[in-house]
Amino acid sequence: MRTNYFLPFLLLLAIRYLSNGQNSTVPVFDEGPQLEILCRDYGDSIAIRWAPTTWLLFEAIMQEGVTLTRTEYLPDGDSMLTKELLTFPKKQAWQEAMQKLEGSEAAYHILYEEIAPEMMPEGVLGNYRQAELQSMRLGFLLFTADLNFPLAEALALGYMDKRTSTFRSIKYTIAIDGTNQKASTSSGYGARVSPTPIDQVYTLPEDKVVTLRWDNFYNVSRYVAFHVEHSLDSLQWKRINEVPIAIVTQGDMPNREWVTYSDSVSQNFMDLYYRVQGINSFGELGPYSEVVKTQARPPLQINRPFIYRTPNRADTSIQVYWRLDGRDSQLIQTQIVHRAPHPDSNFLALDTLDGLARSYLDTTAGYENYYFIQAIDPLGRLYTGSLGHGQLPDKVPPSPPRGLSVVSDSLGNIQLSWASNTEEDLIGYRVYYQRHKEEDFIQLTIAVTEDTNYTHKLELDMLHDHAFYALRAEDHVGNRSALSPMVKVQLADTIAPTPASIVSVQSDFDGCTMQIVPSGSDDVVHNIIYRKSHEELSLWEAIDTLSSETQLYLDSLLAVGAEARYQVISTDESGNRTQSNIAIGRRIDNMIRPSAKDAFVTWSAEEDEITFRWSYPPRDDLLSFRFYEQGVDSERFQTLRLLRPSAVTIVAKQEASVDYRLTIPMGGAPMAGSSYLLKINFLDGAESKLATFEMK
Repeated sequence: MRTNYFLPFLLLLAIRYLSNGQNSTVPVFDEGPQLEILCRDYGDSIAIRWAPTTWLLFEAIMQEGVTLTRTEYLPDGDSMLTKELLTFPKKQAWQEAMQKLEGSEAAYHILYEEIAPEMMPEGVLGNYRQAELQSMRLGFLLFTADLNFPLAEALALGYMDKRTSTFRSIKYTIAIDGTNQKASTSSGYGARVSPTPIDQVYTLPEDKVVTLRWDNFYNVSRYVAFHVEHSLDSLQWKRINEVPIAIVTQGDMPNREWVTYSDSVSQNFMDLYYRVQGINSFGELGPYSEVVKTQARPPLQINRPFIYRTPNRADTSIQVYWRLDGRDSQLIQTQIVHRAPHPDSNFLALDTLDGLARSYLDTTAGYENYYFIQAIDPLGRLYTGSLGHGQLPDKVPPSPPRGLSVVSDSLGNIQLSWASNTEEDLIGYRVYYQRHKEEDFIQLTIAVTEDTNYTHKLELDMLHDHAFYALRAEDHVGNRSALSPMVKVQLADTIAPTPASIVSVQSDFDGCTMQIVPSGSDDVVHNIIYRKSHEELSLWEAIDTLSSETQLYLDSLLAVGAEARYQVISTDESGNRTQSNIAIGRRIDNMIRPSAKDAFVTWSAEEDEITFRWSYPPRDDLLSFRFYEQGVDSERFQTLRLLRPSAVTIVAKQEASVDYRLTIPMGGAPMAGSSYLLKINFLDGAESKLATFEMK
């Protein structure tokens, strides 16, 4: 019989999200990430996997499907965006797939098999047993998808991107339709490296049982399951697990993930060979671990050493007494005494004793002393005892360190420096760290450091923007000072703000009015409006800079009748930028053009003539200039002149305007109080607004 001490996989996820366990027609999801994504680069293609953390969210995938957005960033700063809708197969399609797609039969039963309420066990949560069942279903379903990538694709939980790219700067975003849930690769594609072998497989021999243990926490391959093989000669191998061995993690920051598997054997003292192979979330088998050789061995009846007395000898030494009981305790050949000045410090092996020793005089003891005894049997098995404590007379602790300075860079490297203590018995310092003031400090230095500087590598993330550091000084007998004053350091912000959104573009005669939903990030300093003409090869142009709260913007400079694309770029205090969606607007032509500028009129009594001056932007479609006159006693304007453009004089021509002049003989001075106006007609039937001439 072989025993797997781990659950079949991903029963995880449920307990944390029980509030989502009930069905509703419009799913409402708590804030926070409930969708995870990762990628795998195969050179000519990229595989993408994602996983919801609740059954309710997976039901949304079944009903609505998911949208995969692929954004490829080009060297010229532009980007190409494509979207693809991935839908979930209907129940009938699953029945047909069971004949040809491996794992689909298990997926079908997980998805559609019903359990009558009276057949459902009470469960550890009483009334929440339905939520427990949903979580178990989700865990089993994700596990089957992990082991078979084509099945993950069929479940709308995976996608293979076979479009090759020269530049390899691609971002993938998964959005569950009909919900607010999405997840993206952080910068480019967060591709996982090729699988690596499991490191350091340990064997624990027992009576006709060999237990294997290996550590999956530090393996970059992020294995989700394993196969175990054994051999009698290290040449012919046989897999001994009927189903993949799964691991279970709980919480946001799990402890080391020790995976354990026990193999029952027919006899003790027989040479056996084992090796382990990992399986990642893309269904890939990693390379085998190194081969380990072991034997099953019967247990010895030996209790762990127990320290029961640690008396002080002349205030200079500690006498340590312990017991070692058990029927086979006389077989112990070696014992090792370990000591440390603090339970969380490194323990030092003080001395090696024979198996009969039951006391030890520590002549190098400090003020605080923690001991444990380790016994070793003839088969090399260790029996580690519990801690014992011995103390010498009290000493004055050092003063807290002073002058702590903390500086961080954009990569998360935290550089600490401080002033030296002056105590003669000082041996060094210990560095402590915490993310929140409400948390306990974490010691970064396992042993004391003699330096007055320390570098801490801190992973930057979107949940924290600061950290706290403090120091303790320690003397040669283990006395530690109080904590130094805590110093707060601001961490570099590497997370782009949430994008703004252009909700609508209203096209009218005055231009295009955009309604903007600002970024939800509170550190956005400004938004920049970019405009691009509708031609395919045109470039984006920054047309204005807005405050982070601006919600309406009018583009009045867009040419009449022109169509353009708009986008908002949000920039935060650290210079991180993010792009909004692209919206299209068109300025409507109302056939009314701007009036002439700088219009004035002068009268020359000597020449008996009146001269009109005005300016207008350069145009090729001018039809005529119509001049109006209104007498002081008249309420109506009369046409004074209607002239072709060729009949007026061009005084000056600039890039932005043309200056015109027209002189008309009068046969007498104009009547006092007379007004003159100008209207310009165009070839397409449009006309300008009236311009009033100022009399000079």
